[in-house]
Amino acid sequence: MYMKKIGLTFLLICLIGFGTFSCNLSLSQVYPLDPPSNLIYIRSNGEIDPTETPIQRSDNTYTLQENFLNHTLIIECNNVIINGANYTLSSDLSHHGININQRKNITIKNLNIERFRVGVMISDSSNINIIDNNFSANYYSIRMDYSSFNVIRGNNIRYQEGIWLYHSDNNQILNNEISNANGIKLSTSSGITILRNNLVGNDPALFLAGTSNVTYYHNNFIDNHANIIITSSKYAGVNFADNGSMGNYWSDHVYPDEDGDGIIDVPYVKDENNTDRFPLLYPYDIENDIPSTPTPAPEPEFPTTMVLVSIIVIAMIGIGVLIYFKKNKKN
Repeated sequence: MYMKKIGLTFLLICLIGFGTFSCNLSLSQVYPLDPPSNLIYIRSNGEIDPTETPIQRSDNTYTLQENFLNHTLIIECNNVIINGANYTLSSDLSHHGININQRKNITIKNLNIERFRVGVMISDSSNINIIDNNFSANYYSIRMDYSSFNVIRGNNIRYQEGIWLYHSDNNQILNNEISNANGIKLSTSSGITILRNNLVGNDPALFLAGTSNVTYYHNNFIDNHANIIITSSKYAGVNFADNGSMGNYWSDHVYPDEDGDGIIDVPYVKDENNTDRFPLLYPYDIENDIPSTPTPAPEPEFPTTMVLVSIIVIAMIGIGVLIYFKKNKKN
């Protein structure tokens, strides 16, 4: 009996050990770690580590010199500009492309970022500028946690998840092209400004969970599976879908514009906290930052030449008739 208990105990330990090994193995496959050789640092003193990394430094600007596969760039100092020079940072849907943690005054620009778990991860940071980049097929293109006073501007974001702000206040999302993705997700965030974005074919284009004081107008919501999804939360408050005179363009909102002022006469209502009182009749001209208007058909030109010729011909006929009658009268 004693030996039987020992045997059962040993078997149980083996099963637990195997289960733990299997669990760790599966987790490591789902969440693979970056090997040290694939980590690139901008150290706190501004030095590039490893030193042979093909990134050119000029003062506080760091310019990529080639494409990088399965690398993570970790920024450990403030006041840095990363210029991608249109090179590509790519992965296999693992790792982060760029990690910014507890930093200030960082700019990421002109970079192609593809197939990362998170393209750019920003946490507990401020004055971060993500501008003029191309994001494609990242699980999350840009994720921001507990960060404020940052700008996401002029990026092209396609596929998978777009932009996710979590507990991040007073940020701006401007002039981005977001398509075929889960567009913009805001969770327990306030004071967010969303202006002049093209949101096309997303599901949804805008996701709001526990938000307040979010301002969004001059955006184009075009052919999305869902324009806005809102989840209830005790943190939810009033958001502003127009600026008091103009709102957004919604491709599924086709009510008429009887007075011809370019504003649809019926508000676009999602709920009591999200109402566009001035929905646009046509897509907003983001490039020129003006409302779009249909190109008027050219007015038919007045046939001046034909009229003049006709007048001359009629006059000549009239003169001829007068001369004819005068001659007959004398005779």
